[in-house]
Formats: sequence, C-alpha cells, structure tokens
Amino acid sequence: MGRTMRGWMVFVDRLGKIQTAIVLFLTYTLVVGPISMLIRGFGRQDLLEIKRREGPTFAHAKKAIPTDRERCERQF
Repeated sequence: MGRTMRGWMVFVDRLGKIQTAIVLFLTYTLVVGPISMLIRGFGRQDLLEIKRREGPTFAHAKKAIPTDRERCERQF
C-alpha cells in the first residue's frame, strides 16, 4: 500500500471512533433520557421496587440434600 492509503486508513479509523461516540451520545440524550424522564414524570415505579413486593409466587422451596461424607466421596 502506498503512503497515502495508509494515512487515509488512519484518518478513517479515528473518524469512525469519534463518530461512534457522537452517535451513542446523541442516541442517549435524545432518546433514552427523555423517555426515562417521561416515565418518572408519570409516576411509574422502579422495576426493582416492583420486584421486591411481597406476595404470591410460583417459586418452590428447594429440597434439602444431605451433605454427609459418604455422598461427597461417591457422587455418581
């Protein structure tokens, strides 16, 4: 490759990194930020708070497995 081609590739690589950062910044500030503000503004609860509520569940208690020495030595 010629010297001009290498210089062009270095320029494009740096430009791509800068462009990616700008696109991600704009996406966050123009899309994700306003949506989160609207959700908070309408008083919707945090998803983690909803998860912590006490109530009926479909989870079952795990059966206790004996942990004696014989069982550990002969696993299969």
